[in-house]
Amino acid sequence: MSKSTIHYHTGYDYFTPAVGECKEMLCLACGSKMKKKVCSYGPTGRAEAMSKGKHFHDTFVCKNSGKKWHTQVVHLLEFIRKCPSKVLSDLIHNEIEDIKKTKTPTKTDYSIW
Repeated sequence: MSKSTIHYHTGYDYFTPAVGECKEMLCLACGSKMKKKVCSYGPTGRAEAMSKGKHFHDTFVCKNSGKKWHTQVVHLLEFIRKCPSKVLSDLIHNEIEDIKKTKTPTKTDYSIW
């Protein structure tokens, strides 16, 4: 998979802290240690990009970003964050754990892929 086709999910598998702020980070979706690029230069958000702003920052990216199982975990975590039901959230947490163990999506016809 080429880097240009990967969609990162800021706050889950993609972070841009200030230079030197973090030595290492773990992916919030799968728990893997993230790859670090030190002292990147560019925008870190949409508004900054639109205003042509840039600054130095570190970049952390999960090695599993872009894999279908990983994307499904991110979407399920986003669903849990918005879900008002503890029972449903607990069920989805169980599914997330299964996906992370097998590294296989549980639903292959998911329309957001």
